[in-house]
Amino acid sequence: MHLPVKLQANLIGYWPLDEASGTTAYDYGSGGNDMAHVSAPPRIKMPNGKRALDFDGSADGCKVALAAEHKVQEVTYAVWAYFDSVAASSTLMTACPKGFANDGRGFFIFQYSTGEFAVRYGTGTGAFTNYLSAAGLLTTGQWYFLVGSKSITNSRVKGYIDTKEVVDQADSTNIEYADKVVGDGPNPAQLYLGGYRDNTVGTDPNIAFVNGKLADAMIFDKALSPEEIKAIYRATYRR
Repeated sequence: MHLPVKLQANLIGYWPLDEASGTTAYDYGSGGNDMAHVSAPPRIKMPNGKRALDFDGSADGCKVALAAEHKVQEVTYAVWAYFDSVAASSTLMTACPKGFANDGRGFFIFQYSTGEFAVRYGTGTGAFTNYLSAAGLLTTGQWYFLVGSKSITNSRVKGYIDTKEVVDQADSTNIEYADKVVGDGPNPAQLYLGGYRDNTVGTDPNIAFVNGKLADAMIFDKALSPEEIKAIYRATYRR
């Protein structure tokens, strides 16, 4: 991926999801936080020769322990997504304690069953703040470039579909990334792709599985501008 030089230093996580084999999604960002596949999501090869992971909507995912460099208040999540079904909601990318996203911690980008794209975060108070696009913007059968950002500096939460701004809300509250204490110790925060949750720790209706394909998942430690989002869109184009 050929990003503008000024953005390369801000790319703290980048998982192309285009490995030819194996059960690891390698991180080409600055942290080297490789993800483990869960339930072996198969790969697909697209007409342009690029690969993606195909999630089944019920068990597939990728995960890695949330690193210190991911716990930022100036943040952008971005991913290419292709939905085979939008009948159920799905969590595209999230950072939250294992199995306890309903504790109100972490940062999410989300697809709702009514076709909204959502940017969601928690402050640790047991509830989420959700900012949604208009309904019906996400459907099946095509690739979307989905971006969610939060900026404390500018006090804004924004969401984009294919470089078009669809969410813009004022918000100056910090994201809470702290581990949730379970029993005698902390339940470490995880970074998930595709909506996987650790059911051995707890179940959570706020984590829903993607039924479709994901590729080029990215985390930046800044809230990207519209011009920067367009540059990434062109550099990772999936259609």
